[in-house]
Amino acid sequence: MSSSSTVQLEMTEWVTKALTISKVVAIVIQVMEFLYQFIDEIEYLWKTRVRLVTILYAWSRYLALAVQITFTGAVDMLEGVHSARRNSSNINKLLGSDIDDACYRSRLILVGVFCVGAILQVIGSVLSISRIQPGPGGDLCSPKFPSGSLALVLFVSGVGLVHMTVLLMTTAQHCFTRKGRRVLRTPLVSLMLRDEISTIIWLTIVFASVAVSMLFGRQFTIKAADFGLMWKASYAWYMSLTSIAGCRMILKLRKLAYQHMQNRLPYNESNTSSQTELSALTQSDDEESVSE
Repeated sequence: MSSSSTVQLEMTEWVTKALTISKVVAIVIQVMEFLYQFIDEIEYLWKTRVRLVTILYAWSRYLALAVQITFTGAVDMLEGVHSARRNSSNINKLLGSDIDDACYRSRLILVGVFCVGAILQVIGSVLSISRIQPGPGGDLCSPKFPSGSLALVLFVSGVGLVHMTVLLMTTAQHCFTRKGRRVLRTPLVSLMLRDEISTIIWLTIVFASVAVSMLFGRQFTIKAADFGLMWKASYAWYMSLTSIAGCRMILKLRKLAYQHMQNRLPYNESNTSSQTELSALTQSDDEESVSE
């Protein structure tokens, strides 16, 4: 008995340290991503007029970063409540950018799927918040089971429904858009396919880690503080990954639009430059003839 309790204590201490480091790493990666993309952000977003996509970017980048840093040192009870709420708003913002960029296919279907997915996410978040209770110290949160499993299933279903719908419809856009016998793959479709697949992979990893932590919590006796730390580490990575994915997608779309606009300019610019050169040469010839 003593040996098993000792092993369990060492495991808990190791998990606590690992999850604390993991949470800090998630925030550091989010800050580094902000610094890495800052020049492109100024060039492709803030030098142009403010659009809906600009507001979505600011929400994704700065609000998520501010919330991460602000609530890092908050008490566990408050952090648990705010984490569930801001997770829902953050993923809704990211999915809103997907809807805004992918509505070229079928806006009505996408908006309907988005509403259903958002409802599932809100219900999952409400269940998570309603099941949070104070721990022994008065400032710890420990979700009750099995209701925590239902909340996670509903939230993941809402996220997966929208992302999978956007991915499938973008794939259909790629497969059924043809020119003769050749399948056309526009830069926008390529961008949506690549980013949607990467986003789904990262979110699958995060949600899988949450599910594993829930199963781990059922099999072993874990202190409320350690179990709450598992959730907070998962939330930190979830916030970081969704923020990075949303901001990268928006910046890539703005770059794509800028490059498309630049590709239209050479013809007009060449005509303008040639006309300028022609007028300059004509003027110089006239001056030479007058001097003679």
